[in-house]
Parts: sequence; C-alpha cells; structure tokens
Amino acid sequence: MAEESVPLTISQGQKNYKTSLNNERESSQFFCNKCSKVQESMVDHKIGTWTLICCGIWCILTFIGGLIPLCCKPCKDVVQYCPECNQKVGEVPFSPC
Repeated sequence: MAEESVPLTISQGQKNYKTSLNNERESSQFFCNKCSKVQESMVDHKIGTWTLICCGIWCILTFIGGLIPLCCKPCKDVVQYCPECNQKVGEVPFSPC
C-alpha cells in the first residue's frame, strides 16, 4: 500500500521550509529529511500517462501534431529531487483539464 506523505514545515531561524513539494511545478527550497539539510530542488520533466493520451488524440486529429505533447514541458509530469541524495521530494502529474 502506498504511503501518503504529509507535507510538514520545518523552522530554521526565521524561515519555514517544506519537507514535501507535491503540487509544485517550479524548483523551490525544502528541508530534506534524508540529508537533514535545506536544499534547492532539482526539477525533472517526464512523459506520463496523460502526455501519451494527448499524443494519441493529436495523432488522430493531425499526424505531426501528435509530437507536440512530447516536446512541451507543460505537457509532462514534474518530479522534484534532492540534489544531494536524489530522494524524490515531490511530484505533479500532468492534467489536461
């Protein structure tokens, strides 16, 4: 069974840092539980299920248009990692609606 991660906020000095970056599409600072450090996340764009569905629909409508979702970052899933330990700290799946 998949474990749901609850976003926590860690205070260091005057700033509060999130420990989970779910639902965030841009790189941001967070507190890594594995490294115990404040880091700037690495963002990776990956082809997901909805990207492939959009490709199929565009291929039916226009042959060459089916490649558009594969080339556009907004049409891909966003996965964020810790640059120090490569732990996944957030994910936002692409949603066409």
